[in-house]
Amino acid sequence: MNYVISLFVISFLITSNFAFGYPASEFVAKYQNQFLEGEKVKVLVKVKGEPVNKEPAKLAKEIRYYQSGVLKFIHLAGATNVISDTKHNQFNAIMTTSLAEKIATRYDVISVTIIDTVGVSTQLCFQIEPGANLSGCDLYAARLRYADLRGVNFTNANLKGADLTGADLSGADLRWAFLRNAQLDYANLSNANFSFAKLFRAEITNANLANASFYGATLYQSDFANSDLTNVDFRFSILTYANLSFTNLDGVNFEGAGTWNTNLNQCTNHEFCKEYNIIYSKEKIISKRKTVVELFPIRFPNYNGGEPIAFSGKLYTESGQIIRHAEILIKSDGPCPSDGIIAKTTTDMYGDYSIITITKIWDPHDNLINVRAEFLGNEIFAPSSSQNEVVVVFPKNAEGCQ
Repeated sequence: MNYVISLFVISFLITSNFAFGYPASEFVAKYQNQFLEGEKVKVLVKVKGEPVNKEPAKLAKEIRYYQSGVLKFIHLAGATNVISDTKHNQFNAIMTTSLAEKIATRYDVISVTIIDTVGVSTQLCFQIEPGANLSGCDLYAARLRYADLRGVNFTNANLKGADLTGADLSGADLRWAFLRNAQLDYANLSNANFSFAKLFRAEITNANLANASFYGATLYQSDFANSDLTNVDFRFSILTYANLSFTNLDGVNFEGAGTWNTNLNQCTNHEFCKEYNIIYSKEKIISKRKTVVELFPIRFPNYNGGEPIAFSGKLYTESGQIIRHAEILIKSDGPCPSDGIIAKTTTDMYGDYSIITITKIWDPHDNLINVRAEFLGNEIFAPSSSQNEVVVVFPKNAEGCQ
């Protein structure tokens, strides 16, 4: 039977031992044990704020804004199966009665209605199999490479940093899922639903996304290179700085999508590709994007020969876009080797790089060299070079440079 938490309980909680004025994370850390008390219930939470937009994607965005504070709070406090209503300013969630009572006291909440009680074993987030219900589960950094996840319900799940390389997610439901930095290379994502999901800097290269939906999704800096995007629904999505190079865009719907600085180089089967590649081939496109390659300072520059030395840094554009899978050269101004390259590596999915090499006598005259990182550029990004760092290699046990 549905019932609304009483005003008596709310008044009691306001005057009881709950503290106010903390940031959400500190408050939850301080009182988390109290939020674990009581029965598990399914609640309907109505949030303050009257949306004014009528267009579905803008309406959903406005509702997410109104709900952001309370959603962050209940996430930190352990609520699960959180599903926002994208037409009305309300959401459902599973939580303890003590947490339900607490959020009823929040200034941004109108009411909390308990609509069902939940048995002890409502959901098994570790039971990962085709068709499983993993809605609201915390699967942070989960390793699910080549897993069979056909038809799995991942709505509102936390998949940040998850490794889903080669997984079969055909027909999976990932609406409102959080997939920041997730790896989906070579995955089967055909007919999957990513509506309103957040895929910041996700890796989705060489994947099958035929008939998938990304309606209203955030795909900022995500990499779709070499993927099959046949009939994908990108309506009202955010594709800023996304990489759609070498993709098949046959039947793709970009209505209302934000495509500022989206890379469409060598994509096929769409009018966007023709326009982009004509501009590109005639060199009417804005000059290559300027880049910044960093070489992190070398704190201890003195080495005996034969000791390992580590170089690390980051590569990004002047506007802050990370550059993945780019070759970085570590070069010296010494006479050996003749090309100056003492190490080389590539940036990872975050634009970072690091490499360890063995020190040698790169300059036999004074044992001192200046080292820098270089990015040689490509058809999209301009070359750049870092500041110099001093390295001194003493002859002890040193191997000569060939």
